[in-house]
Amino acid sequence: VPVSSKLSSLNLSNNELGVEGARLVSEGLQHNHTLMRIDISNNDIREAGAAFIGRALNTNTALRELHMSWNAIGDKGLDSILIGLKHNKTLKKIDLRWNGIAPNGVTKLRDMLEGLPTQTTLDAVLLGTVVDTNSYL
Repeated sequence: VPVSSKLSSLNLSNNELGVEGARLVSEGLQHNHTLMRIDISNNDIREAGAAFIGRALNTNTALRELHMSWNAIGDKGLDSILIGLKHNKTLKKIDLRWNGIAPNGVTKLRDMLEGLPTQTTLDAVLLGTVVDTNSYL
């Protein structure tokens, strides 16, 4: 994600970015002030990649939409995203569908959203299917 770019939307979905790609995207997002929408769906970034994206959310001041469905981030990856969301004042929409998030993760997300300051602009959180971990016991 070029720093001096006037790019406002970027679709990187289905590119097999993996954890290393998520790290590079995160570095770009931490320094880019024009990108308003990014789609990194279906890139197998997993828990470790979500940690990088969470760090970017913590500092990015331009991003309005983040699409990251189908990345197998699980509850631990969601924790990293939630840390970034707590400090982000600009994101309006985040797509977390099909990431293996269990009911406990959804509860953490709900609690975090309820505790956000009123100046936070997050309008939509897409979750889709929630994994019932009890069915595997």
